Amino acid sequence: VIPGGAAARDGRLEVQDKIIAVGQGEKGQLESVIDESLRDVVRKIRGKKDSIVRLQILRKGDQNKTFFVILKRDKISLEDEAAQISYVDKIIDGKKRTLAILDLPSFYSANKKGGRSAAGDMKKLLKEARQKNASGLILDLSSNGGGSLEDAVKVAGLFFKTGYVVET
Repeated sequence: VIPGGAAARDGRLEVQDKIIAVGQGEKGQLESVIDESLRDVVRKIRGKKDSIVRLQILRKGDQNKTFFVILKRDKISLEDEAAQISYVDKIIDGKKRTLAILDLPSFYSANKKGGRSAAGDMKKLLKEARQKNASGLILDLSSNGGGSLEDAVKVAGLFFKTGYVVET
């Protein structure tokens, strides 16, 4: 579920729900996507703004029950899925410490030269945390649904200078 997207705003989908079929429009035939790659399923779900897509969902733990979610496609604002920083004060070893919490809901990349990317935004936020003398940093990827592998590697490179980022 992409932050700021139609499914996130709808609120019915949960972690580990499985999309088993996709239908175009309010009455289009449902097409099974059980053995398809994620990339192919995403292509079927994406579409023109304000058009309708129907998803047949299988909820984990409820193996025989499915339900339908009907979504009106919309543009996703980059602001809704962009990296953000917040600060929290904690008492650690009897001293007040400021921790920076970096939330990165997706690994987005610049579509055009000079556009926003996850790595670029994270670099700016890390600089801000240093300027505010944060004692520690928490990188929150708990809602991160993935995205650009190139930007994921660049973000990892902001935290370590040697070694490899491995894709399996």
